[in-house]
Amino acid sequence: MERTGGETLLSLTIMSEYSETSSTETFSTFTGLGATSGKLIKRVGTVVVNGVDAILIRRRLNQLEATLGVWSYSTTDSEYVKSLYNDLLELSRPVYKPPIRLRALRLIMGRIEMMRFEDLATAVANWPISYSYGLLKTMILCFRDTLPLIDMSVGIERTEALVAYHYTGSHRAQKPEHCAAFLSWLGLTTSLSTPVFSRVLLQLDILSFVTEIYPTDDHLLRPSAIRFPRQRLLNALLIGLEPVNDAVLINQVHRIRTIFVWARFLNPPI
Repeated sequence: MERTGGETLLSLTIMSEYSETSSTETFSTFTGLGATSGKLIKRVGTVVVNGVDAILIRRRLNQLEATLGVWSYSTTDSEYVKSLYNDLLELSRPVYKPPIRLRALRLIMGRIEMMRFEDLATAVANWPISYSYGLLKTMILCFRDTLPLIDMSVGIERTEALVAYHYTGSHRAQKPEHCAAFLSWLGLTTSLSTPVFSRVLLQLDILSFVTEIYPTDDHLLRPSAIRFPRQRLLNALLIGLEPVNDAVLINQVHRIRTIFVWARFLNPPI
């Protein structure tokens, strides 16, 4: 098996575990899959997915889709739900082949679009920030109109993001409406995360993203329920950043927030 990042996955071990899983499937915390799939996803990391391990991962994806692809869970086991989201996030990483990653992205975007994202927010808040950066970049690209659909600088990452988001059907709405759920999720995730998460969002130019979505006269056209996610995110950034270490970033957020406040004050809705 190919080695990357200092890790290796032994085909013999996988084959042995696969046989055991196929014959028993009774010792797992993951219902119906056996422990092998969950262990495999945690171990595979940067290892290229091929052969039997790919079969196990697809089985895990099938279970994730069956559980997370619906409006509400069929379980109240918080540890089980946590394991689902941990595996879902892992499979969204670019170290996996595009078909695997795309299926994971569809589930992630679907949970957000349904506004059923509390557990997802918690999982991302506890995820390594180096992984969160890649996921956030991909998700933000879903909503940007400034990049052409075919852009070699972002390549398949943007294509996957667009397909994943369009899969939810939200692209049929106008931009502020279809971004509201995403900004709500970002606000919640930011409030649950460390200051580093807020810095990452600002590094990804989230402030420009917000101003692109919401023109300063937006309050004249949109109900407050559509504007609230924007405010929630800006407030979460201000609270999440460190007053001394992030003084420059805090000033940037304050400036954008003030622009929206003054726009509403000077141009009250009729």
